[in-house]
Amino acid sequence: MTAIVQSSGSAEQKACGTPSTLEAWGKASRDAPSQTYPLTHPLAHHCADVAAVFMHLCTNSVIANRLEHAAGRALSEIDIQRLAVIAFLHDLGKLNTGFQSKIWPASSQNIRPAGHVKEGLDALHRDFRRSNIPEHLKIDAIYTWGEEDKISDYLCASISHHAHLPDGGLPTAGKVFRLGWPYKAMTLKVPPSRWVRL
Repeated sequence: MTAIVQSSGSAEQKACGTPSTLEAWGKASRDAPSQTYPLTHPLAHHCADVAAVFMHLCTNSVIANRLEHAAGRALSEIDIQRLAVIAFLHDLGKLNTGFQSKIWPASSQNIRPAGHVKEGLDALHRDFRRSNIPEHLKIDAIYTWGEEDKISDYLCASISHHAHLPDGGLPTAGKVFRLGWPYKAMTLKVPPSRWVRL
């Protein structure tokens, strides 16, 4: 597991390559009340942790048997890796300024607060993705991995991991991954201007 990192407290608290890029957070702790910014765990690290735990759980024979029973066939290593990518995307909705601003100082807030489940599901809509999801995430390529409706269901289940779907239910199935899953996509290091717009 990746360790929680201390944020610096500046406007560019987590510079990732360029001054205009912030590293999105996935988990935050306000256990340090004297800090302007709380302790944070980067979103990419949290998502990678979840994907790694999923892959490890798949090595358990009981879990593997249940997954294969649900699939109606034996699962290949590629199947498991693809499911791990879907697990990685479980918090895609956190990549929006309304969610990320939850830890920003009140003086810098002029942003409508947002959650991450509805926002993640909204991000799967084809028209929304075309203009708002960072291209290097290659969301459209996932839909080439199998039947579009089933892939959409897997993504919706992953994003709805808090045990409920927001009002409106499942998004319309669309093409979500076309060009594969590049390593660059796992960094989620994108300028705030390319985060999901609300």
